[in-house]
Amino acid sequence: MTKSFNDILSNAKLNPHINELLTSEKASKGMEIFKKRVNMRLTQKDLALESGVESRVISKVEAGFDEVPLKIISEIENALERVEKRNHATID
Repeated sequence: MTKSFNDILSNAKLNPHINELLTSEKASKGMEIFKKRVNMRLTQKDLALESGVESRVISKVEAGFDEVPLKIISEIENALERVEKRNHATID
């Protein structure tokens, strides 16, 4: 039986130390970026090319590493918005 991402996340949140890390601002933004990127069917490499941020840094952001500056996270979010706008423009 395989577990879903949400099952694993729920189990991880039972540990107070892990829960604190997962609920930090950067961890929350990282999860949002991950979900948005996957829903848009982008790879980390695709997002790296669009944002100018190395894919290894995007991986750290999505994993919730606290060492990544908010400025970098913002650059990644802006890149996702640009791609989303482009995708909507081609659909309309």
